[in-house]
Amino acid sequence: MAAHGSVTRLIIDLRSDEPAVREVAARYKNLFGIDINYLGEAGYAAAVCLIDVLQRAGRDLNLDTFQKSMESITDWRDMFGGPPLTITAGDHHASTQSFLSVVKKTRWTPVVAEPLGY
Repeated sequence: MAAHGSVTRLIIDLRSDEPAVREVAARYKNLFGIDINYLGEAGYAAAVCLIDVLQRAGRDLNLDTFQKSMESITDWRDMFGGPPLTITAGDHHASTQSFLSVVKKTRWTPVVAEPLGY
C-alpha cells in the first residue's frame, strides 16, 4: 500500500511494496490466523503512535510529561497511509480527515485517493 501518494487508505494492500507493511501483515496473520483488517491496522497505528509519545516523554514519565509529549505531535503519519495527526494544547482532536470507503468484493475500497476533511 502506498503510504504517501497514489492511492492511500487505511486498509492494507497485502501486495504492498512497503516492507514494513508486509511484515506487519505477516506477523498479524501468524498471530491471529487471519489477514489483518482495518481494526488491526488502527490498533497497530495507535500503539506505534503511543510508543512515539512515550519515548518523547522520556524516562521521567508523569501526567505532565505525557500530556506535553502528546500535545507536541505534529503531522504524525502511520505506515498505512492514514491522515496526518496533530495534537496541540488547544486541540486534542488529532485529525479532521477520514477516508470514505465502500465494500467491493469483500474488501474495503476507498472512494477517493486522499482523505476528506470534515
